[in-house]
Amino acid sequence: MSAIEAWIFRCIAHAPRRRFDYSDGHTYDTTSRWIGVEFREKAATHLMLGMHGGYPYVTQTANPLTSGVELNGYHFGRSLYGAFFESRRASLYYAFDHTY
Repeated sequence: MSAIEAWIFRCIAHAPRRRFDYSDGHTYDTTSRWIGVEFREKAATHLMLGMHGGYPYVTQTANPLTSGVELNGYHFGRSLYGAFFESRRASLYYAFDHTY
């Protein structure tokens, strides 16, 4: 069976925490969280078309520039997934995503 299935639906949640260093010498703790859904459907033998969307939000601690500002929003996008090469031992895939 090909590694590209007929369709895929998945829910995604992500919450990394990082420290951002700004050019003014200050460092702020930043948390970027998002939740989303993705749907892909087989369009050809080695090609899947998809769409994704979700809700991201960002928080920064002790940053006066973002104090009181909501860094939240929605995103939506489309995607293209495929396989250049597939065998029993190895596969080579590609993916293109465009998010609004």
